[in-house]
Amino acid sequence: MARAACPDIFAPLFQGHSVFQTAALAMRGPQMARPLVVVAMAHRFLALGQLAAVGLEAADILALPSPPDATTALGVAALHLQATQGTDVGLLAVPLARALPNLGAVARAVQAAAPDIARGQIGQFSPSTGAGASADTGLWFGRASALVQALERDCGTQMRAWRAVLAGARRDLAFTCLEGGGVAGGDLAAPTPALGGFAAWPLPGDVGGFQASWQALHQHLGADAQGVAMAGPVTALGCHDCLLVAGDPGQPLVAIGLGNLLAVALPDAVLVAPMGKAAALAPIAQTSFLQKQAPRRVYRPWGWFETLAQAARFAVRQVVMHPGAQMGLHSHAQCAEHWVVVAGTAQLRLDYTTRLLPEGQAAYAPAGTVHQLANPGKLPLTLIELRTGANLAQEDILRYDTVPIPMGRP
Repeated sequence: MARAACPDIFAPLFQGHSVFQTAALAMRGPQMARPLVVVAMAHRFLALGQLAAVGLEAADILALPSPPDATTALGVAALHLQATQGTDVGLLAVPLARALPNLGAVARAVQAAAPDIARGQIGQFSPSTGAGASADTGLWFGRASALVQALERDCGTQMRAWRAVLAGARRDLAFTCLEGGGVAGGDLAAPTPALGGFAAWPLPGDVGGFQASWQALHQHLGADAQGVAMAGPVTALGCHDCLLVAGDPGQPLVAIGLGNLLAVALPDAVLVAPMGKAAALAPIAQTSFLQKQAPRRVYRPWGWFETLAQAARFAVRQVVMHPGAQMGLHSHAQCAEHWVVVAGTAQLRLDYTTRLLPEGQAAYAPAGTVHQLANPGKLPLTLIELRTGANLAQEDILRYDTVPIPMGRP
């Protein structure tokens, strides 16, 4: 369910929400600002689209050349906040690449620790694991200025590199893009309480966590009396101790007489494995051919599109555009496009003419036609798009944001 183009933190595992969305929703509140996201460049559209899907907007999305380690993300975020919002702003770091404790408990603990960070303290939230011991959760909290000071002491060389890269960052649509070797991920050691001078705030109440794993999903979904947990259109007959997932509403999964098995049915793959070996599947999945396959749903700043069917010389997509959004002006050298409006009203520019397409109307753009779709309404716009031609790849595109439009007869 997780691919190279869609890491596990973005997979819709928990009641249709991803770990990323669940964390963002849990951290809402009157004392919480909009989230600052630090993510790899390849996943920036995923982050933007998933926040929009749950009605949230990022304060900024810092896009790095590669997935950052926890220290890089913390350092870049603290420097960015200090530069854009001042030294007094508080920063709570929530690393999503590891198991998360109960985020409701974290939100309550933040309120309790706020007076400490007002006095300049920084530290971690940790569930107690024994007498005087605490687990390393990576949930750092403190003023941006205090975190910058601690990181400059412990990771001075890296901080100077990150500061230089931030100074040369460029804005691209909704993103702040950081480029260069200075923000490459690595094996840097984050500050730890063992270095001294850091607080260790306890997490109150039940801190049972979750992460993107089959075991966590089995527990989250809840098993029946026979130990069977199910998600999606699943029918189980005579099964016991299983996790059964149908990843698409139009693809039912029927399981008969299975025991201790994991079965996942996706539109482009089926996985069947013993439950006891589910944890060992990660290295296999990382090297599988599925990692090279594009995800069915692709997010863009204007919305998203999902490929419904594709074969030689044609592809059918569902396209959903946010209210007030528009695509960039572009053309395709070898691909023609047909659109049918399913819901809402589209505004379509074809070469030098612009018109409205209400629900049920269709339009056609031959290969080479300069065109642009927009949603002028207050509700999402849904279209069915048929692409035909010799080259259906995304690379068969010429954008006119910075390139002059070829002049022809109006």
